[in-house]
Amino acid sequence: MRQSSVFVSNRGVGSPYTNTITGFRVEPHGTVEFAQLAPSLTRFPRGMALSDAGTPQLLVAGQSSSNLVAFDIQGAGQLMLPGREVAAGLATPTTIVSYSPARGTAERRGGR
Repeated sequence: MRQSSVFVSNRGVGSPYTNTITGFRVEPHGTVEFAQLAPSLTRFPRGMALSDAGTPQLLVAGQSSSNLVAFDIQGAGQLMLPGREVAAGLATPTTIVSYSPARGTAERRGGR
């Protein structure tokens, strides 16, 4: 049985957790357990989206660093490190939209 994951972006200034992604695994009985604290490779990680095209990935938009970083998901709450920058020079990215042709739907993630 595959375990589900929850990922949280940690923004702010002056904390050891600033500009990181925290991964949690969802246990079968519904509780969440800490799995990993990973550097986001962005400044002020804002929008996040999951991509299921091929290898499952977490995409993270860096609002202050103007980049987009992709992490392969390797297990419940675990990201393959390091992530890789897939776009740079973006103008303040805050929202990521993913599209799945198989589902025929688009999902908006992050931002306001």
